[in-house]
Parts: sequence; structure tokens; C-alpha cells
Amino acid sequence: MAQVFFANYPVSGSAGGSNPSVGPTGATAPGDATEVGFIDQSTGFLAPFSGPTAASGPNVVVTSSALPTGGATAANQVTQETTLTAIQANQTNGTQHTIVDSSALPTGAATAANQTTQETTLTAIQANQTNGTQVTTVSSSALPTGAATAANQTTQETTLTAIQANQTNSTQNTNIVGTVPLPTGASTSALQTMGNTSLSSILANQTNGTQVTTVSGTVTTSTPANANGTFSGSITVTTTEGSTAAPANAVGVVFEAESTNAVNIRWGVSNSGTAILSTSSGVLMEPGRSIDFLPIGTGTFLHYIATAAGANVIDIQWILRV
Repeated sequence: MAQVFFANYPVSGSAGGSNPSVGPTGATAPGDATEVGFIDQSTGFLAPFSGPTAASGPNVVVTSSALPTGGATAANQVTQETTLTAIQANQTNGTQHTIVDSSALPTGAATAANQTTQETTLTAIQANQTNGTQVTTVSSSALPTGAATAANQTTQETTLTAIQANQTNSTQNTNIVGTVPLPTGASTSALQTMGNTSLSSILANQTNGTQVTTVSGTVTTSTPANANGTFSGSITVTTTEGSTAAPANAVGVVFEAESTNAVNIRWGVSNSGTAILSTSSGVLMEPGRSIDFLPIGTGTFLHYIATAAGANVIDIQWILRV
């Protein structure tokens, strides 16, 4: 192993002057500059380290070095790399397995033999569940207090059958034993008898022609219409509008266009004698047509006009109250 040391070469000349072995950084080193060297084991001579070069800079060369106890060697690393490469291949080729040669089962753990027996039993249960023969058998079971028994059910079924028969043979009756108090205000047989008597009397009076309706207070009456009211006949109608006022007590009017008229006429009703028609507007009436009854009263005017020149006549009958 090379021994490295620092050598301080003495300055030439007498002591106490400037140190020519020290120079500024980057300048040419003095001849007596302090150097770093080592003892060459092969020769025993002092040798300097290689100086820096522009291309590489300073280098430290280690020829050999003792490994510490247990240190890894290159041979062991090669063996390790081989093993890791094999592990990597197994992790990616789908063949990796974890093999357990043996493992002690905990106390009470299932064994393969017991599992086989269990599978056989389960297979038999599955077959019974699908072949239609499965049966649940209850050997005995204590009934709770007051529970129904088969004997009581038989008696109950007999009674229910009788009730059903009575409900369908039209003989069912509801018998009330004793006295049932009527609610306040309920009708009694005596009151119903009185009601029936009154109703019979009312019915008789409605059909014997003697029933009378009595009206109290003041009753307003009206005079019946006089069918022989005022008649206005043979009124000539021209293309100039004419009108006739309803007389006093008038309740309506009947009028007609005579069948011999040359043209149609138009008519209308208003509350004054002011013209409201024209030869082209108003209710149209053909020759021979009539208005059987028009309910108009006092203050109303009946208007009429011919649609064209010619001989045209209307007849008016006013209906009055007496």
C-alpha cells in the first residue's frame, strides 16, 4: 500500500527571508515549492503525485486497499447478480410459486380427511334438496299456553261450516233477546202508525179533487190578454221606411207579408220612430210569410221597408191586455 505524506522542503539560503516556495495561485510554481508526494513501495523512494493537467485535473491512484472484515468481493457480487437475474425471470414467466413443505395446523383446525367427509355429506344434502323428497319432521314440540289444538280446530271447523250453510240457505235470522233501548228521538211503532194514517189521508185528498192550496199575504194578478186586439190591415210598404207604434196595453204582435207582394220586405223593432232599415238591411220576409207572435209592448215601434219598387202590403195584428 502506498503511504501518502506531505513533504515541506526547506527553503534554500538562510532562514528569516521570504519563502520562495510559495507563489500565487495560477503562477508558475517556484523551484522550491512545497509538494505532496508518497513513498513508492516498489523502490522505497519518495515520489510526487502526478501534477494537474489541463485535460484531467489532479488524480489519486489507489493501487490496493485491504477490505474490512465481511466486506463484499467481486466474486460474491457476480454470484448475487446471477441469483437476482434468475429471480427476475421467475417473476415474469408465470411459473412463480410459494411452496410450503410443512406447517403445523393449529389446535382444532380442519383436516383434508374431515373435509372429504363434509363434502360427501353436503353432496347428499344437495341431492335431497332437488329430488322432491325432502321432508321436515318434527317429532314433538311443546305448545305454548293457550295454543289451539287439533281437537279445538275440528270443533271450530264444524261450527264454521254450519254458519256458512246458514248464510246461503236464506234461513239466517238475527234474534235479539231482551229489550234494546232506542236512542233518544228514535221513532216508535206507535208514532209510525200515526204517520201512516196521516200519509193515507194526504194521499186521499190528492186524488179526490178537494185539495186546496192556501196562500197568505198579497197576491199580484194580471189581466189576461185580449185576443181581439187592434188590427192594422193592408199597410202599403215602399222603398221608403215606414213604422207603426204599439198601442197602449200591447203585449205582442202578429204580422204577415201578403202573398201577392211583388218583392221581399225587411223589418225590425226599436223604441222610437227613427229609421233603422234600408233596402239591404233588416230581417228579410218573403211574400206570404208571417211572424206568428212577437212579444213587444207599449213604446215599441215595428219598422218595415220594401227591397224594391212594386205593390207590397203587410197586415199587423196587435195583442192587448184588457
